Amino acid sequence: MPIGPVQFLAEKQGTWDFLYTQPHLLKRNTTLQRELIQAQALLQSWEYQPISISQDSTANQPGAHGQRVITLLNGQTANFIITNHTDDIDPSFGVKPFAYNGIAVFVAFGYAQRENSLPRRLKGKITLDQLRRLYTGQIKNWQELGGPNRPVKVYFPDQDGLLRIFERQVLVDDSSIAAFRKLVATQGRIPIHKPNQKCVGSFCGFASTTLQLRAVIEDFEDRDSFSIGFDELNKVINQCSVYPLALAEKGKATVSPLRLNNHRPVTPATDLCNSKASYSVNAQALQNQTYPLTFSLNVVYPRDNRRQPAGQTFANILKTQEIQCWLQQIGLAPYHKISVKSACRAKSKKKP
Repeated sequence: MPIGPVQFLAEKQGTWDFLYTQPHLLKRNTTLQRELIQAQALLQSWEYQPISISQDSTANQPGAHGQRVITLLNGQTANFIITNHTDDIDPSFGVKPFAYNGIAVFVAFGYAQRENSLPRRLKGKITLDQLRRLYTGQIKNWQELGGPNRPVKVYFPDQDGLLRIFERQVLVDDSSIAAFRKLVATQGRIPIHKPNQKCVGSFCGFASTTLQLRAVIEDFEDRDSFSIGFDELNKVINQCSVYPLALAEKGKATVSPLRLNNHRPVTPATDLCNSKASYSVNAQALQNQTYPLTFSLNVVYPRDNRRQPAGQTFANILKTQEIQCWLQQIGLAPYHKISVKSACRAKSKKKP
């Protein structure tokens, strides 16, 4: 273990920043950061700093994220960075993935028997092409997808890193990305009573997952309207008032981000609220990346023998079976299948 000084970074409000610092995810009244320090005391001298990757107008340009990471790590201050983005990282830097997350696309959960239950009308799934047309303003009524005759409301998280993943994996082509960014950029009307929500027409960005989920639910329950949103899977899985849709790529099988513990598929008839313990993240689909909107969490570090190997060391800690169990408990898919099935179950029993 490098003793220090060691500084590592992660994107502010990104996946790791949330998982590392948010209390109550792993155990009550503590954070993953505190649990890791308790497990390995030398980590106490390591300094974590959340940073903004996208700080200027060039942030959306190809390769901008990788260039920003290179600049940060070449500054000799930070030893490594934890990021969801590695496509544009220079090969002179080491990249060690340690877990998987995904983007969950969701609508309000309604019992299958309920009139206008959107999960039932959509048959619990949506294609990437349909998502692309929804998020570029081409689909404006749910009837076009087999749903009720209601206008579409399109929601998204106001989180730059996740938006870039959505662009790369859903929108793909330059014209679709440009159309989406135009809608994002024109958000300007901020309701006085909702300062963390920005809308233009029916296209809205939200500052937090909680606010986005609440808006989707309130649309359905109180306004008889229907909205669709997306966010990180680990933040959505235990929110049973919304239904994460299964996704389909052209020519490939439909894959759900959730699976029942008996390996049967989750469907709109599944009671997500009364059977929370009966389903979990579809870890296998994330590990083999058959779920279309999968992304990895990675430790990125400079390949420089003159500097302490802190990045490699931290990645190895995160890939131990104990920590992989912890990551699984807070909504990620472990990097490898847990070798001893009883290990994580035994650990979870200690959870208050």
